[in-house]
Amino acid sequence: MSANSLTSRLFWLFLTIYVALGMHFFMHNQGGAGLYLPFNMIGWVFISLLIGVGLWHLTSVREVALTRSMLWYAVGFFVLLIPFFNPDGEWNSLAQPRFFGIAAGLLLFFVLWQLRFSQKQRHQVLYLLLCAVAIEALLGLVQFLFLKEGNWLGYNVNVNRPYGIFQKDNVFASFMAVGIAISIYLLRWDEFITRNRWQFWLISFVLLSSSFLLVQVQSRAGTYGAILATICLLPLLLRHDRRLFMWASLILITGVLAGSYFYHPARSAESYLLTTGYRQLYWQHVLSMFSQAPWLGHGYGSFEYTFLHDYYAQEHITPSMQLMEENLDHPHNEVLFWLHEGGIVAVIGLMIFATGYIRSLFKCTGWAKRISLL
Repeated sequence: MSANSLTSRLFWLFLTIYVALGMHFFMHNQGGAGLYLPFNMIGWVFISLLIGVGLWHLTSVREVALTRSMLWYAVGFFVLLIPFFNPDGEWNSLAQPRFFGIAAGLLLFFVLWQLRFSQKQRHQVLYLLLCAVAIEALLGLVQFLFLKEGNWLGYNVNVNRPYGIFQKDNVFASFMAVGIAISIYLLRWDEFITRNRWQFWLISFVLLSSSFLLVQVQSRAGTYGAILATICLLPLLLRHDRRLFMWASLILITGVLAGSYFYHPARSAESYLLTTGYRQLYWQHVLSMFSQAPWLGHGYGSFEYTFLHDYYAQEHITPSMQLMEENLDHPHNEVLFWLHEGGIVAVIGLMIFATGYIRSLFKCTGWAKRISLL
């Protein structure tokens, strides 16, 4: 992609505005998911603009770039569509937004590939994402350290589990874990990192603030993700540059220790045991329903209705049974969710996606790069 082309300049302009402003848009709302959340509406505006710029770029270069990974993803997507033909699928319309999102994501991936980023430009995209993590981390620190009761954000200072703009602390924690992963990745693979001071200090801030906030949020998903990323990436950094490894390790340890010192126990150990028990209950019952509709599942969009009705069916009621959580629209396990709604066919679609991605890793030169991207 020519650095001076109009489509290139527009792409970087829209991406920068989204990362710096659009991603952090706040408006009071009633909660929910998807386009019920204002910042998601803003996000899809910018994603649409990026897709539009990419398609415009195609008209100027008049050449379409395709990869085997794209073909795998396309096949996986069409396999995921098969359960829509389930004659018992009464709630398919509820799942349509999910598939519009998947289709738009695949289209965004397609147009990004058409832009033919250089290695430097790929790193620039990652640095922009780190800027977004840094802004959210700043917001999380303000929420945790400075906001008082009755603040304009409506942040609950008594619970005091930072969530940035996401309104869900687990999603916020996952974003912080992504920041840690990208930071260590760039320390390893950006050969100019020691010469670019602002980028080096941006990485240092993200490592420090993200590790601090992960301790406060106490999200298992975010914590496990951050631990997995550091286990995979820090040894590669050690082999590459011992000084950068020592610096990254020192920053992470400092963040964890500072987070532990200021730790505000918003959740008790009993609450973690309770949610773990609930999730085991969800998973066991989902698997017990598998034999009822093994191939095409119970229908897309049907999880909440079919799961709760089966759980409270007359033949399952016992004096000692545990009451189920209300408004349960997901079993907290993505594979089991697709297995329940789309059956074995949907899980095959997910496996095709995974296969396409893993195959692309083996095209990278060397195991260090493959592990980094994994």
